[in-house]
Amino acid sequence: TANKPKTWRVGPKGSGLFRIAGVAGIYAKVGINGKSKTTSTHTEDLELARIRRAEWVAGLLQSQPPKASKGSLGSYFPRLFTEREKLIKLGKLSQSTLDTERKCSKNLIAHWPKLLTVLPVEFTLDELRDLEDTLLTKAKDRRLKDQSKKLGVAKGTYNKYLSLLHKLLTHVYEEEVISAHQYLKLTQAFNWAVPSTRKVEIPTPEQLTIMRAYLYRVRQGRSRGECGVKFDFLMLSASRVATANASIVKHINFAKGMIKLTKLKVKPGEPDEKEVPMLAELAVILQYWIK
Repeated sequence: TANKPKTWRVGPKGSGLFRIAGVAGIYAKVGINGKSKTTSTHTEDLELARIRRAEWVAGLLQSQPPKASKGSLGSYFPRLFTEREKLIKLGKLSQSTLDTERKCSKNLIAHWPKLLTVLPVEFTLDELRDLEDTLLTKAKDRRLKDQSKKLGVAKGTYNKYLSLLHKLLTHVYEEEVISAHQYLKLTQAFNWAVPSTRKVEIPTPEQLTIMRAYLYRVRQGRSRGECGVKFDFLMLSASRVATANASIVKHINFAKGMIKLTKLKVKPGEPDEKEVPMLAELAVILQYWIK
């Protein structure tokens, strides 16, 4: 506290304006959700500083995430994730998957805020259709830099949102908040998107050899061959990038020659991980890489 600069309030009490010794300009502060925020108003004029603080505070409040109404469908997300945390301890769910679901729930609410107000018993087929229509035609893909170019999230993202909603409805049904009739009527009426098929040219063995040699050349660089090992993992285990990124040492059983693949792309209700035989070539590569 000895090195803390001296500050003093300017304006009436509660104005949230102050000065810092040795620093030009008037500063503003505000407390939101138990956290104190501070910024410079870039002016020496008290009245202008008061106006700029009000605009700054309004912007902060507007950027705060909306809160779920008590008993709304969206208010059950925390309880759902608490229940799914138990699956992590049982080894049936990874922490990264749960983190992704939490992020997905925030994005879903951002696209369809009505989740924070509609009660579970009021969530009808009309509400479901409105949510689906919003995601497909009105929602914006949050990853796009130019948000004006496309309306409607990608079909894979759309299915991911519906999958999370399916888990939420299952949870409220198990909590006896909605009836079995309502639960079955809703879940059986889900309109899943069919992702567009993509034509991918399969590399020839000669092309794969060149690709492998090129990727392993980065061993001399900062990644120390990680790109090459990941390429071999993808090719020799027939897995996708998300699966390769989620793989850890304890998933590999060299004694049995088995490897556990996680984060598989599956339909709702199906396990997203499985054990598969490990090719001898992949076992040698992984043993060397782990050492």
